[in-house]
Amino acid sequence: MIGDKYHRQGFTLIELLIVAASFSVIFLVATTVYSNAFRSHRTIQSKQESSADVRYLMETIARAIRTSTINYAYTDYASGITNPLPNDALSLVASDGSTPCYYLHSNKLYFGAADCDAAHGTDITPAEIQIININFYINPLTDPYDTTATTPNMQPHVTIALESEVILRGSRTSSFQQTTVTSRVYRR
Repeated sequence: MIGDKYHRQGFTLIELLIVAASFSVIFLVATTVYSNAFRSHRTIQSKQESSADVRYLMETIARAIRTSTINYAYTDYASGITNPLPNDALSLVASDGSTPCYYLHSNKLYFGAADCDAAHGTDITPAEIQIININFYINPLTDPYDTTATTPNMQPHVTIALESEVILRGSRTSSFQQTTVTSRVYRR
């Protein structure tokens, strides 16, 4: 019976404090890892959605080019249509005879029904996206459908180079996208 006082049931206060501290550290690490993973997932998802918005913007312009012809008569091209330098505006002739225009103004991409004037156009850029630069490279430089001029026997096509910046939750992400689109209107 003498040894019974040394064989107590239960834990000492120090053992309980060590276990509580260990569980607290494990819980804190797990919470931090989960929080960081969740934040990273949200950021990546937002960037993917914004990238999809930019791709949709590019596809909208590409669809218009495919179903229209280039308006070689448009006189306000920044570098002139006969100059191979890029233009920041693109004027088209749609199948119904209208002349839609896409152009850059104040870091936003605009669509105009008749001219490339910001006062008459509609902003088609999503709110979180800024268009840093857009260039339209038109080829051939002269109207291939003009029967009076010597033009190359070439289907008109436009290369679009779009540099954008996405601003989400204080972070900025730049992207560059480029595509070449051929008009599907054949007039030979």
